[in-house]
Amino acid sequence: MNIKKLAMVVAISVLLILPSIASANPSRQYALSVNDDVEIYITGGFGVSFTIVNHGYRNVTANYTLLCDGLISNKYCNIDGKMFCPYEIEESTLTFYLPYAFIPVTATMSVDNKTLSRTGFILMGFAVFITSE
Repeated sequence: MNIKKLAMVVAISVLLILPSIASANPSRQYALSVNDDVEIYITGGFGVSFTIVNHGYRNVTANYTLLCDGLISNKYCNIDGKMFCPYEIEESTLTFYLPYAFIPVTATMSVDNKTLSRTGFILMGFAVFITSE
C-alpha cells in the first residue's frame, strides 16, 4: 500500500470517527452550576455551543468568548458577546459553526462571577474539547 492510499484511509477513518467522538461527550457532562437555579454548558460536536439552563425565576445574562488560535485572521477567530435567558424559556443555546480544517479553540462562558472554560480544537467543522476548567 503506498503512502497516498494510507493517508486517504487515515483521513476517511478520522472523518467517520470524529462525529461519534464529538458526540460521545454527553452535553451535560461538563457543566458549571452557578447556583441552585442556573447551569452553563460549553459543548462541541458540529460547531461550538454555549448553553444556559435557567430553572429559577430571574432572567440570566452570560458573557461568552470564543478564541481561535492559528494563522487564520478574520472576524470569526475572536468572538465575544452576551447571551440572555429569560426565566420563561428555561434554556437558551447559541451555536457557532466554524468551517476550519484544523485550528485550536478556547471557549469561555461566565455568569455571576463563575466561569467555565474549555479548550480543544476544530477539525473539519467539528469541535472536540480536551480540557475543562
